[in-house]
Amino acid sequence: MISFIDAMYVPYIAAFLFVFAVIFGVLNYAKTLGFSRNVNGALAAVIAFFATAYEPFVFGMQEYMPIIAGLFIIIFFIMFLKKVMRNESGPQLKFVM
Repeated sequence: MISFIDAMYVPYIAAFLFVFAVIFGVLNYAKTLGFSRNVNGALAAVIAFFATAYEPFVFGMQEYMPIIAGLFIIIFFIMFLKKVMRNESGPQLKFVM
């Protein structure tokens, strides 16, 4: 079987991509530092590289990634429903969160 990525490197690549996506999303959403998207991407890549270089972090991410992904899916659907349920003509519908 031909494989492009060796199975030994998959946890490292997954941890890098996860940390990069979270840091990049937070930096773009919060805009606390006021940098452009290119600088935010470079900063997220550096942070993700250093996080991936720490081996216990990679194995912890490998262990808890299904739980974290499930939580992100639940949060995504809550935010999606909140946006869909917004009433344009009247006051906004109130949710507990």
